[in-house]
Amino acid sequence: MVKLIKKYLRFLIKLTIFLVSWLFINQEAHAQWIGVVQENLRIRSAPSLESRTLRVLPKGSYIVITPSLSQDNFYAVYISDKIAYAYSKYINVIQKSQVHAINSDIYSGPIYSYPSSDSVVLGYNKGTVYAYALSYDSKWLAVVYNDKNGYVLNNKTINYGHTYYRIESKVNGLRVRASPSLKAPVVSNMKKGQGALALPLAFNRDWIFILTPSYSGFVHVGFIDFDYTLTYKPVFAIVDRLNFRSSPSLDGQIICQINNGEILFAAAESTSNKWAKAVYKGKIGYVYTDYISAYGNL
Repeated sequence: MVKLIKKYLRFLIKLTIFLVSWLFINQEAHAQWIGVVQENLRIRSAPSLESRTLRVLPKGSYIVITPSLSQDNFYAVYISDKIAYAYSKYINVIQKSQVHAINSDIYSGPIYSYPSSDSVVLGYNKGTVYAYALSYDSKWLAVVYNDKNGYVLNNKTINYGHTYYRIESKVNGLRVRASPSLKAPVVSNMKKGQGALALPLAFNRDWIFILTPSYSGFVHVGFIDFDYTLTYKPVFAIVDRLNFRSSPSLDGQIICQINNGEILFAAAESTSNKWAKAVYKGKIGYVYTDYISAYGNL
């Protein structure tokens, strides 16, 4: 009887491991990134330079990547809802998280060229589009549609939180404007090397919405550098005098202390199990993850 019970328990353990592994692999298989083509790019039938060319995407095209199926120097990409391959060297990845597939059952309406119902309609969703960013006012979703960047109204069917990136000004006196227009009033000016948090490509191709401790507004993308390696989300301190350190260690210098309930922006990709890179009042540091709220829970 004891042997039978042990045999049964071993079977349950193996079954549990199999199911967990299957769920993990299945989840990874559906994770997507968004990239922008840097040069005219051949889309191939297999991950090899000798494979057949299916089509050529022009520079500036938007592309959906499935990293779990990518091989060597080739990204697995979606073309007409089918998997193909493209040389990774010529693709700039702009989003590695929160990419949501929206099929026509969820949304079959128009895809606009800009986040305005008065802009040109690129087409209608008859298959699948991929949402990757939220506009600063939460009214629009940036999507990839037929290798182009487009916009759909945010109908709230997707649980989508703001994802920020860190940017730096490449010039002195970069003008921050009240709206995405050269005619808009100037809110402030940024010095060369000055950082801010931004919602890239979430409003249109020329302007982004930025956030600093003292002001917010729009800057032209031609005068900034993006750091795409980390994505930041708003969190808040859940203890009094949370230490904001210069490195992910208890030995790291304390830059300042953050009060209970104060908002900071923590990177979704933690540097370790217990530390997260964060931005607080324009400064970069590290906080202990046990002492901040869950990512995006504001």
